[in-house]
Amino acid sequence: MLSPCPLNKWCRLISTKTAFAASDISAFVYALYDVVLLTSSDVEVQVRCCEVLNHVLRHHRHSQYLGLQLPWRPLYGMLQGLYDKPKPQLRGTFLDHIQHSTLFQLVARSRRFFAPGAAEEIWTLLRPALVYGDLMATSTHLALGWLVLFFPTKQLPQTKAAVVQTWVAEWLGVWGRLVNCAYWDTHWLYLVARAVKDDWQGVVDWQPYIPELYTHMLACFKVPVGTATAGCPSAINPPHRALMLFGNKLDQVDDQPKSAAKLALHLLKQPQQHGGSNASAAAAEAGGTSTFRQQPSLGAEAAGSLESALSLGLGPAGAGSGVNVQGILHSKTHRASNITSGQTGSIGLSSSSSGGNQGLNADPNANGSSWAAYASADPAGENVPMSAAVAASADALDSLVQLLEQYCHPSNTGGWSGDLAVFLRHGVHYFMKILGRQCGTAGWPGEQVIVTAAAKRYVRAAVKLAARGQYSKRESLVSASCKALCHLSYVWPGAVLPLVLGRFQSALATATAMHQLPTSISSLALCVRPLLLAAWHTADESTQQIIAEAMMALLPGIDANDEAKTAAVFQFYTAVLSSIPTLHGLSDEQDEHSPLPTALSHDSADAGDALVTDMDVAEGGSGNGSSSSSARPTAAVYRLPLYLEDWVDQVMERLFTLLGNLDTGPGHRGTDQQAKPELLLQSTYLGKDTMYHSFFQHLMVRLPPRLADHVVSLLGQFATGTSLATVALEASSMFRAASIARPQAALEKLIKPLIAKVKREMPEPGTRSLTRSQEDALTWQLVLLGSCLGGLTPALLEPLVPQLEALVDDTLKLPSRVAANFATMVLSSTLSALSGWYVADQAWSQQGGLLLPNGLRLWIDRQGVGWQPPRWELPSDSQVATAARLADKYMEDAAKQLTQLCNGSNAASAAASRASDSGFLAFKTSCRGLLASMAAVIIGLMSRLRDFDEFSPQADSGNINGGGSDNNGLCIQVVGSCTSPIGAPGVRNRAAAALAAAINHLKGGDRELLEQASYTSLLLMCPGMLEQALGGQGRHGGKDDGAIIDEPAAATAYLLAWSSRSSTSRHVGQGSSPKKGHISKRPQWQALQGQASGIINDAADGGFMKAFTQAEQQAHQEVAAEIAAMDGASGSSVDSSKPGAGSWGNEWRWRRRTSPLAVFDRLRRMLLWRCAQAAAKAGPGASQSTAAVAAANPAAVVTLQQLPKEYVNLFMELMVLAMQPNAAVRGSAMPTLQSCVKRFPCLVELMLPDMLAALGGVPGPLLGGSSSKGEASAAAAAGDQSAADRVLPLNQNELQRFYGVTLMEAMDKQQTADAAASGSAEAGAQTAGQPQRAAAVLAAAAKAAISAAAVAGKTDGSKSSQAAKAAAAAAAMSAAAAGVAPQQLHGGGNSSSGGSASSTATGGRTVAQESENDGRVAGACAVLAGCLEAWRVIFRDPVVFRGFIASLMASRCHSSNMCLKSIQMLIMQVISRFKLPSLLSVDSDEYKQLQTSLMGMAEPGARVTWRYAVLSNMILMFAGPAPGSAASLVLLQHCLGLMRSDMVLLRRIGGAGLWLMLTQVAETQQHGASSGSSNGIQQLVDELKQAMSDEGIGETMVKLLVLDHAKLDASEAAKAARDGGGGGGGG
Repeated sequence: MLSPCPLNKWCRLISTKTAFAASDISAFVYALYDVVLLTSSDVEVQVRCCEVLNHVLRHHRHSQYLGLQLPWRPLYGMLQGLYDKPKPQLRGTFLDHIQHSTLFQLVARSRRFFAPGAAEEIWTLLRPALVYGDLMATSTHLALGWLVLFFPTKQLPQTKAAVVQTWVAEWLGVWGRLVNCAYWDTHWLYLVARAVKDDWQGVVDWQPYIPELYTHMLACFKVPVGTATAGCPSAINPPHRALMLFGNKLDQVDDQPKSAAKLALHLLKQPQQHGGSNASAAAAEAGGTSTFRQQPSLGAEAAGSLESALSLGLGPAGAGSGVNVQGILHSKTHRASNITSGQTGSIGLSSSSSGGNQGLNADPNANGSSWAAYASADPAGENVPMSAAVAASADALDSLVQLLEQYCHPSNTGGWSGDLAVFLRHGVHYFMKILGRQCGTAGWPGEQVIVTAAAKRYVRAAVKLAARGQYSKRESLVSASCKALCHLSYVWPGAVLPLVLGRFQSALATATAMHQLPTSISSLALCVRPLLLAAWHTADESTQQIIAEAMMALLPGIDANDEAKTAAVFQFYTAVLSSIPTLHGLSDEQDEHSPLPTALSHDSADAGDALVTDMDVAEGGSGNGSSSSSARPTAAVYRLPLYLEDWVDQVMERLFTLLGNLDTGPGHRGTDQQAKPELLLQSTYLGKDTMYHSFFQHLMVRLPPRLADHVVSLLGQFATGTSLATVALEASSMFRAASIARPQAALEKLIKPLIAKVKREMPEPGTRSLTRSQEDALTWQLVLLGSCLGGLTPALLEPLVPQLEALVDDTLKLPSRVAANFATMVLSSTLSALSGWYVADQAWSQQGGLLLPNGLRLWIDRQGVGWQPPRWELPSDSQVATAARLADKYMEDAAKQLTQLCNGSNAASAAASRASDSGFLAFKTSCRGLLASMAAVIIGLMSRLRDFDEFSPQADSGNINGGGSDNNGLCIQVVGSCTSPIGAPGVRNRAAAALAAAINHLKGGDRELLEQASYTSLLLMCPGMLEQALGGQGRHGGKDDGAIIDEPAAATAYLLAWSSRSSTSRHVGQGSSPKKGHISKRPQWQALQGQASGIINDAADGGFMKAFTQAEQQAHQEVAAEIAAMDGASGSSVDSSKPGAGSWGNEWRWRRRTSPLAVFDRLRRMLLWRCAQAAAKAGPGASQSTAAVAAANPAAVVTLQQLPKEYVNLFMELMVLAMQPNAAVRGSAMPTLQSCVKRFPCLVELMLPDMLAALGGVPGPLLGGSSSKGEASAAAAAGDQSAADRVLPLNQNELQRFYGVTLMEAMDKQQTADAAASGSAEAGAQTAGQPQRAAAVLAAAAKAAISAAAVAGKTDGSKSSQAAKAAAAAAAMSAAAAGVAPQQLHGGGNSSSGGSASSTATGGRTVAQESENDGRVAGACAVLAGCLEAWRVIFRDPVVFRGFIASLMASRCHSSNMCLKSIQMLIMQVISRFKLPSLLSVDSDEYKQLQTSLMGMAEPGARVTWRYAVLSNMILMFAGPAPGSAASLVLLQHCLGLMRSDMVLLRRIGGAGLWLMLTQVAETQQHGASSGSSNGIQQLVDELKQAMSDEGIGETMVKLLVLDHAKLDASEAAKAARDGGGGGGGG
């Protein structure tokens, strides 16, 4: 068993937040900041460092103790150089976008850490352009963008009030000068909203600007007036440059509705009133215990509420602030007191209500449910009035909501509905955030707060919008409305819950409102937790009755024909089950064997009396059997008035019916002869978009043991009595949940009957094929069996291993791919359960936390307060040995059998036996079974299977970690593992060798076996891949409890309310009313006021407050001590007297809470994610301490020689598969290649040459020219030498020659062929009808073509180009005279057969060769397009870069549609990622050669296809040299030539290149050119002047650039077609 860890460590594991010393964090931030500033020329390095820096700054955004002071001017100067006054350069669009967004995000993250005075400096710099500049000028809009991006509003409180007031006045004045400009309004609104939010001390008087601000807020919604449209007909568009730089959220600017919501909320804050009212001061002076005013007595139904909790005085600045925010949450306390005093202001839900417009949808003054009644019902809030500014803001907000409310109605849906959803969702989010902060005392001293009166005004406004938008036709508005009602129900249940319940009952009872039922159910589901915490109830029904009646009424909602309603029902059931610890029905159904929660104990009869009285009150005084004095429970049990057994039976019956209706059945899949086996079961909507999985998981955990076993029995009958193959995935989740919750019952009632049924229905040995019904039955049974096995504990599973082993053996021998596939599920589940860690206490989520006095269980916050960590256990040695034995049998032995089957002497006999149908079937069945068993072992053990061995250490292993001999062999590694490795050393190596032999043997054969071998190779070569898929931050297989809103931080008030409730309930039980002022004198209050060691009276609340307070104190002390240790301080005092407050550093705050099962699921996924990272980046074990051993592990692999040769062999075989003609085989191999390269980037060196060879149409240096019969494969087949031994170590000289010579020759050769083809076509047209001259002319043409290729490959510069052109022209004329196809002159660009022209197929290739070439090219393009590591090498290594460009330009030798499509997709990737390698000098001979070759194809009139002419010109522009170099003069001449082209696109490219060079020249001259480049720049200027002085250049430029000749030519051609027919002219 794993040793228990502290709870805060366990919770921190979920968020992966590690605490470091402040000095280390600061040094790290400064270092990264400097790197970002200095690497603007290297995009990859800058972006990567910037991403890490953004992550660090975001995580430590609240860590004021770091003391960071980042200079803003260097960052601003760098961005100015890149964007505002950019150095003209062309780069891939993807690179530009990622650099742009990442750098701007860095500014947004770092501006809060700018040095003091930065705000004034930034405004002083940009003020002239904004205040005095032209509003329509580009500079003005750019200045606004830089201001919004850089201005640190966090510095406003530290600035003089007069200065800030002047700034705000100027901002609003400039804002109002330009109207109807979305860019202008969005940026100013965002800046002002940030300023209001960060003005936490109230430095600015915002009251004079409220009307103007709300006018701008109203305009941002663009709602229509009357019959007008929503858009403004005279909108002003910003300058294009400003929009490209600061538009589309690239500058981290929020949408206008989101900024409006932030602005509206923070305008409701006002300064704290220190000292409180006179009454509070007098009471404090008299009592001496609190400065808070005395609270009115709480009524008899004073359930947990924010009102009663806030009466304890937990204000923003502690007990001395005098702030009273009580009364925000109006629970039934006020309603009960109103009823007692004779008031008629109740808005409680009546069971007879049937109107759908109840609550806010109806007249607010009708039926006595007015808002005024609730406002007046809180006399406590009157002593803290709203300030004048807040009152004005609240009035403006009411007016705004009154106008916008009608646009939330379902009949008034439009483009504004999404903006309203954003406004509502973010407004409620900010409101709950502010409320939790100020109530939890996490704010700074003197921070502004939202008082009770202002909070009530906002709640009314938000509920009004949510009530209208709940049934909107826009899904986003419906979702925002439901979540808003959920959050606000924690704050004011009396205002929200009647509306939610009323609409639910109306939709349920009214036939015309059934379309509203899914939304009503979802709203009620989201409000279940606040409903239970507040114990809200009506006059006729208790809380438990409301929930129970809804649970029974929604049973018919489980309907396969209504997806939305079914999803809503599952969401409601999940919400109920996650909110209660156990599901108990009526008292007469109490399970005798049900263990009562033991989190609390009551030691006295007095405590029992208090508890029973309290429960009677919570249940509305219904007086159930649980409240009798003769049968007092020893702990609180939350009981629903529900006949639980009947409800469970109906739920299970409807679930089985639902699955049966969702099953498509054999009739929909065709007959047995036509049906195709389904290997991957597709999940229906039930498993994707609903909480079906979570619901059943909660159900099995919450049910009493007797009913849980009953459910298991029903599942057993369902599993053995039917077969629903298409919904096996959905059914499997139920069986797995049942196996986890009740393992012993599942063993007897599920697993053993399923094993017996599979054995009984197993086909006879020797069966040639299985029918579809047999395959469906096996699919159903094996999937369910595997799911059940995965939930068992190792102790229960170990005795079943012999039976399961025999069952798997029999199934793998069946001639069915489906049977073998799902047999692996049984084997993998068995191995997983035998060898992996598991939670021993399955009832942890049910009994692991504190139990509230009302029977509910405390949810989990980020510190885990009130909870104990789950108890993880490891299997025993015998269980691990059993798993190892199974791994040896199904992995080691299978690898040996597979090798014998495909290699050596057995290969010949196997091939002979496969000549017959029976022999082929036997061979295929054997291979399938062996591959399936190997895959099952890897899936079951995951990274527990020992990794590859024989990793070689690097030559300089002593410096592997940068520490030389002083590093003591330490190696950075990820912490995380499932258990110790399983399997003999080298098990993966031997399996890889077997798979390589099998792939080589099956190559070009059975497609299914090749796909299965590729899949098994993917599992084998990429440890951690399965954990990564199962873990991480995302959940697979439907929605989890995250779809139920977590408890907000403000819900902590319900917990603290029990300290006041305990006293009042005692008085109520004795028939007396509590005295005024009793709250400030009770022991609980004294303890909360600082007496942390005081004794809390736990007689009334069962000790909950004592345990809760102690847990909070311990959590805060641990965090504070950890921070003190990091800062080097010791013995620092920590104030631990405030319960219910979390800790963020040294700040107390309330924390949100999540359901236990959701937390457990996140913990499990995070542990799996850690295991995945540890497996992929495996380091040495703890016992391996030497540097040499540390280097010999996967984490230290940097060269190909360090990899095991079996790994390299299998990788090369997969490279061959990735270029196979069959698309399915290619698709199965590509993910493996990409995953391997991602783990070991050094494999790019092995993969890239052959991929570029396939692209350029030449034989590969490693695999040869054929994708199926390559040289490497032939060598491996011969058995004399492995592929890895043959190619490793790679000959770098040969690779350099391949990239620099072979591929360049292929490009020049193709250029010659294009010229010959074009000349042949022209000459053939001219000599049509003449007799062909054959032999002599053909020989001359061939000789000329060969001479052209030789000259082009051996000469440099312009002479090479001229010689190649001359030779190509001679070859073309000779071929035209002879009538010979141009492909016959150069072999047709044949990439595999070396240019054979004996076939009559197109291009001199047979159909088989053409198909093989298509697969080779398509596979290479797909691998390159999806491999980021390959792009990094291509655009950083100059030699590889030249080879890639050459192969890309030579790819025009491929003419099939498949090749052209694949190459086109690759070209799009090149354009988006292109950048010139920084190590490629533009003055080098290599660059000049590449430029000359490209210009030969890019110039007007070149004999190349149009696509490649444009591509070559774009590459020339992207790779343009700096001005002053010799290459820049050549490029200028080329651009001038393009300007005279008659093609529009070429002229545009030439114009862009000319503009680029001229701006470079101008900028260089402005900043001063160096002596070395001044001569080159002067040559550029002289060349341009000479070109502009040519005769007729002006007229030519006007005709080409001004006149839209393309449209004119089309128009003239159309006229000619109409007049003369065929374009010959009219007359």
